[in-house]
Amino acid sequence: MAKYRKKPIIVEAQQWTGDNINDLWEWVSAEFLCGPLAAEPAVGPDSLGRACPAQPARPARLYVAANDAWLDIEVGEWIILDALGFYPCKPGIFAVTYEAIEHKREIHAYGQPVVTETTEEA
Repeated sequence: MAKYRKKPIIVEAQQWTGDNINDLWEWVSAEFLCGPLAAEPAVGPDSLGRACPAQPARPARLYVAANDAWLDIEVGEWIILDALGFYPCKPGIFAVTYEAIEHKREIHAYGQPVVTETTEEA
């Protein structure tokens, strides 16, 4: 049987902590990310005697274009952006598949490099 090696690629990724939804919305956009929604208690009865049942909490959801589907993302999962779009990744899989890289960025002034910044991504 033939063997294959995964091609080395560089991806952008951000972990869903449960507290950073605004950062994720800014990066992913509301077009691809919704929620989470807090649980709502039962309400009622209304004027006709009907009660609105309690609604359970819903996790954040990420649209994955490759699957053409919305997927729930759990706190701790990573959201990855590669050439195919955004997709979620469990923390254990992320840890064995990806490693932080040194990122170099040149700052230019009038077409000439002035400063090179090096940061360790985490």
